[in-house]
Amino acid sequence: IAAEDRIRWTDEGRGLVVGTPEALEEAIQDASKVLTRPMGSDTIILDLGADVDIELVMCGLALPAVPFSEVVSSYSYDLLADGRWANQSDRAVLRVEVGTSGTSIRGLSPGVTVNGRSVGSEDRVELEDGAQVRCSAGTLEFRRLDRGYAGMMLLDSDMRLGVTAGQVAELGREPNHPGMAFPDRRGQDNIRWCPGPRAARARAGGFTLDRALAGRRQAQVQLVGGTVQLTPLHRLPTYIYGVEGDMDLVEEATYLEVGDMVVSGTTVIGLREPE
Repeated sequence: IAAEDRIRWTDEGRGLVVGTPEALEEAIQDASKVLTRPMGSDTIILDLGADVDIELVMCGLALPAVPFSEVVSSYSYDLLADGRWANQSDRAVLRVEVGTSGTSIRGLSPGVTVNGRSVGSEDRVELEDGAQVRCSAGTLEFRRLDRGYAGMMLLDSDMRLGVTAGQVAELGREPNHPGMAFPDRRGQDNIRWCPGPRAARARAGGFTLDRALAGRRQAQVQLVGGTVQLTPLHRLPTYIYGVEGDMDLVEEATYLEVGDMVVSGTTVIGLREPE
């Protein structure tokens, strides 16, 4: 672009976007979604009755360990009364904080308890494995994890997807239909950054844990011959947290059992018998 044309363009209040056609198109699509998508999941809750063979239930928040890739030194998530997690909200009932010293809870509304102990906004209670957190949204259980995670906060939500024999259900930030969409929370108010250029670049680039740790199409679940099969679709890791408490990386098609949980990014999805 000639300097004269560029100066005239910017003097009129317009801006410039530089990138490959593919990157530009993706940025336009992402910007449009910020305006049109509500906070949380786009998952459609299906009522298929007796036709459903299994249910996928969004049942928790996975908490990546810090420091994270020289980018995030600590972070928090706020729990709303309807069971959804937000980056930050003035309507939150409690806040979970993850730092190098561990995972802790602050109560942001009356009635929050950890193992029966009342927790106020000025309190900071460290969570031990198996801790029971009670609040107006329900009873959450904290479980410690490994493989790059500090733990997870478990609480069933109303977001469920029924799957029938022969059907393929995708998981991810923007799964194909039928699918269960991971929350894609925008904003960085919940993040404390590491010092250094890497964190500065990530912050300027719109980094969030939700987007950094899960792909648009992360994995798929399918009923095959009466068994449930989980297949990874993305290079970002997907894990199975089994009923025995073991956590394994999924590198190829793997069978699931009822009660298993899929952990990917900041999302936990449970496999359940249909209600």
